[in-house]
Amino acid sequence: MHPVIKILLLLLAALMTVWGGWSQWFFALLLTVIGFVVVRDAEIMLALKMAARLRWLLLSIVIVYLWFTPGTPIFPELLAWSPSYEGVMIGLHRVAILLLLVLAVSLLLQSTPLIMMIAALLWLLHPFARLGLPHERLAVRLALTLEAVGDLPAMVATPPVVTKGLRQRMRAAAVRMVDLFDQVTQHAHSLPCRAIEVPILQAPGWLQWLMLSVLSGTFLVL
Repeated sequence: MHPVIKILLLLLAALMTVWGGWSQWFFALLLTVIGFVVVRDAEIMLALKMAARLRWLLLSIVIVYLWFTPGTPIFPELLAWSPSYEGVMIGLHRVAILLLLVLAVSLLLQSTPLIMMIAALLWLLHPFARLGLPHERLAVRLALTLEAVGDLPAMVATPPVVTKGLRQRMRAAAVRMVDLFDQVTQHAHSLPCRAIEVPILQAPGWLQWLMLSVLSGTFLVL
């Protein structure tokens, strides 16, 4: 599959699952699983290990939605301290979306060399060059960001400090997210510079554009 179509499929799945519901999520998951089956070099266990290392971040997301989403309380006797049914559903949906995106990004990284990814991003961003956008620099940054996804789980693998009280836990989660952002920034600046030669890609064939259009229509119908 053309790398440009791969990136557009990833963007399509991300947008449709965020804006849509569970039907779009299951369809995107089905496409991702099919991708792992079809692509020989892709290992789904590697993607699952990457997702498993995000367990503390996922748990933090669930906790935030449980107690900060108004709705029907699960335990009415706890009054305002009870989590809501709506919070459970929204929190689980957000976690499912994040897990799906981790799997999809892992599939893209395992099936597309970095050079081809940069070439595809350059092809996609080329029309914006007329507006003065530094598309070459942006394409390299985006590709390196995707490549760094594999290093992110190791940064969040350490379990958070256990604290008592809901406010203390929420404060600790916020501090942990800020620290994680600083770690990612420092990691990006510490990467060594290297020279790469990026090929010029031809436009994807009409059959692949047709496939992308059919999948986009399916997402909208669901």
